[in-house]
Amino acid sequence: MSSGRERVVIIGSGASGLPIASQIRKETEDIDIIVITQSKHVAYSPCALPFVLHGVIDDFDSCIMKTPDDYERVNIKILNETTVESIDLEAKRLESTAGTIEFHTLVIATGSFPFIPPIPGVDAEGVCVLKTMEDAQHIAECIEDVKEAVIVGAGAIGLEVASALISRGIKVTVVELLPYVLPLILDPDMAQLVHNHLIDLGSRVICGAAVTEVLKDDGGKVQGVKVGDEEIPCQMVLMSTGVRPHTELAKAAGVELGPSGGIVTDSSLHVKVGRQYLPNVYASGDCVEVIKDFTYQRAISPLGTSAWRLARVVADNIMGRNSYMAPFTSPNVCVVGDLKIGSVGLTTHAASTSGIQTQSRVNTGPSAARYYPKRHMITSKILIDHSRRIVGGQIIAEGSGVKCRIDTLSVAMAAKMKVDDFAHVETCYAPPVSALVDPLTMTAQSFFDVC
Repeated sequence: MSSGRERVVIIGSGASGLPIASQIRKETEDIDIIVITQSKHVAYSPCALPFVLHGVIDDFDSCIMKTPDDYERVNIKILNETTVESIDLEAKRLESTAGTIEFHTLVIATGSFPFIPPIPGVDAEGVCVLKTMEDAQHIAECIEDVKEAVIVGAGAIGLEVASALISRGIKVTVVELLPYVLPLILDPDMAQLVHNHLIDLGSRVICGAAVTEVLKDDGGKVQGVKVGDEEIPCQMVLMSTGVRPHTELAKAAGVELGPSGGIVTDSSLHVKVGRQYLPNVYASGDCVEVIKDFTYQRAISPLGTSAWRLARVVADNIMGRNSYMAPFTSPNVCVVGDLKIGSVGLTTHAASTSGIQTQSRVNTGPSAARYYPKRHMITSKILIDHSRRIVGGQIIAEGSGVKCRIDTLSVAMAAKMKVDDFAHVETCYAPPVSALVDPLTMTAQSFFDVC
């Protein structure tokens, strides 16, 4: 670092690493920024990949928002297709396939990787995951000759891909180990709406059962899976069984990991080594443990919005502002077939396992005035704790209006709002876009109904 300029090195070019680099550059030209990534592509939307497979988005190139050259033009150096092999925190340098790189400030934003259950046959040709652009391109190539597919795991990505494959005329079976679909974000009653919709789309859905083996033909290709005593024929298997934080590099450097396997940080996202938090080393994104609101448990929050939120805290602190990370409610939304599905905060199960007693109400109301011809129904569920504070919400609809209402609940939860106050919040009205009483307001007001 003979130039004498401050240098920030960021490991990872995902939804946390690149926003940190961009925010620093927006504020100053006096810091050298290097972003190191194993990926060929940078600044693309992983969340868009299922919709390319569906055909809603024309091609994978449409998901790429910036290229390395775009970053180079603003003096952010991108080392793509480069692997960091080790980090020496004391010497402030790292070893990579591009050579030794020194730093003043380091950001570890190594993301997460797909978890693949260790079952027999999982190495068969035709077993896929979906995390990166390359994964999606591989799936696109595989499905050209696929007539039947099995999705292992009924989370958001798995169900979005299931919908995409069904749209291509592929016979799909979804297998979920837990008793209902989308178990991490929905309660059973709300999940049943999604389950029914999948069946209406033409999918078979098996819940409460595990894939115990991937069956291979003599050439090593997938020919089916085993679920209990049943063999289900297929030519492709998507393992959509969650992600794990990518922390081997940090662990080898002496950085402390938490119970979820994510990197432990303070509220300013400095990493911990021994008994100290390092003032010049940060972690951000899917590899970091965050504090969950209400339960105050440590967990990872593998959402693009969470990664961006973490990135802003890191960038602020690098630039000298004292920012900190508040607890997470992890608002999320996904699209399965014609359904938009959103969730924020706790589910009933998550609350119960943390010792939080909840009450809930479910209501279905119209998206527009009842007499207006273009309208759809919105089903919403609100959870409250013993103090009547809103601690969770779930919304499902076949049209628009899910995201904005989940965001509304997220704001209410951040403000520690009780359902009594939320039920009296003013909302806007015009017949084409809303009912006089919003469906979410109706759900909140139903907590006061006697019968």
